[in-house]
Amino acid sequence: MDFVEGWNLQTFVRIRKRVAPLQATKLMMDMTEGLRYAFEHGLTHRDLKLNNALVASDGQAKLVDFGLAALDETIADDALAEMPNARTVDYAALERATGVRKDDTRSDIYFLGCIFYHMLTGQAPLSDTRDRLQRLSKQRFLDVIPIQNVDPALPHWVTMVVNKAMSLDPSRRYQSPSAMLTDLHIALAQLSSSEAAGGTPTAASLTAAQGGPPQDPRHRQYSIMVVESNPKMQDVLRDGFKRAGYRVLVTSDPARAVSRFRQDGTAADCVLFSAQEIGRPAVDCFNQLGQDKNAHFVRALLLLEEDQRVWEKDALAAPTVACFRCP
Repeated sequence: MDFVEGWNLQTFVRIRKRVAPLQATKLMMDMTEGLRYAFEHGLTHRDLKLNNALVASDGQAKLVDFGLAALDETIADDALAEMPNARTVDYAALERATGVRKDDTRSDIYFLGCIFYHMLTGQAPLSDTRDRLQRLSKQRFLDVIPIQNVDPALPHWVTMVVNKAMSLDPSRRYQSPSAMLTDLHIALAQLSSSEAAGGTPTAASLTAAQGGPPQDPRHRQYSIMVVESNPKMQDVLRDGFKRAGYRVLVTSDPARAVSRFRQDGTAADCVLFSAQEIGRPAVDCFNQLGQDKNAHFVRALLLLEEDQRVWEKDALAAPTVACFRCP
């Protein structure tokens, strides 16, 4: 094993009280990359906590102690309560509360989100208790205070990642470390741009954020939401984008598409509003999405017919949205 000159993350956070969003995001990217590598080799960690991450003197974070919390899921609650490792109980409580198997990597993702939360706020999201049976209670997870309520000044880019990683519903959580890593790259680009410019991120930084570092396409499938009311055009667009390698979501209701992004800012990487038959509501919802803080990094395209070009002047300009006219 490598010799790591530095500290464990628990000591690192205790000394600094809180970790600045930019540095916390870089550390989280390192840890998520480690979890991604393990996941792709068939391993889960099952003991993710601050003192199982090391911060080297060069600022790189490394995960250690893989698999120490693995246990038989048939163990009864009273026996489980006697297990010496508190995080073992936490994993079991989460998995029993959400109905997932014990080797589901989404459980690791939840506790990775807990680490991010702790770095950013200086406090653990889960209430601490020495009562092992209380640690098994689902209520402990329901009582987590949303990170934006703990510190409303935190950038949206990082709170969004924390909230999705820590969703109690496994289907709304990141489904793999690679998916979480993609959003961390976006957050890093936004934070770096804001720090350099002292404010609004540039279009160039958004492009870099959306692309992120080179990734094996087997580990990243980009998604596009198509808003189109004509069934034949839906089929044409769905088939065309699928052949190009995209995951495609289709809806005929532009308001529903905006609502989807307000609930989950990572619903898709791009959304295409086709105004051909939807008409003016497509323009209005395109503008709403461009102004929504939960979807600032989502690329949005508005497709207008030639006879709808009068609406082009009404389409609001933004770094990640664009308007096109059909020839």
